[in-house]
Amino acid sequence: IQIITEKSVTVRSSYDIDTSRTIGQLDFNDTRYFVGKKWLPPPSPDEDDDDDDECIGVMRYKVCLDKYDLSLAISIEEDDDNDILENLETKSKTTTYGWISDRGRLAYDPYRILKEVADTSFAASFDYSD
Repeated sequence: IQIITEKSVTVRSSYDIDTSRTIGQLDFNDTRYFVGKKWLPPPSPDEDDDDDDECIGVMRYKVCLDKYDLSLAISIEEDDDNDILENLETKSKTTTYGWISDRGRLAYDPYRILKEVADTSFAASFDYSD
């Protein structure tokens, strides 16, 4: 994928935006490989939360991150299941993943965040055993 928005793009620890935490960011023109994508529907309307009514569904992309994409704010206390810290180890075959959306989630500003770009060399060389 290639980032096409000039806004900073939040990288989250998991697919579900509302239950995940921020682990880093991507910037305009950054290019990363993605290993999967999945539709995230808008949240169910909730009587206690009027903000959910303004959200739309977005395509979520699981992307391979560079160590420079990660936030320095990640701490052991925030990583309950050690999934992030295990991936941050400096092993040559370890890949850190994060999730980003294809566009803004707010109905009044659904700006495009990324575009898919082809790279056939990656598919043949990527280790899918993770």
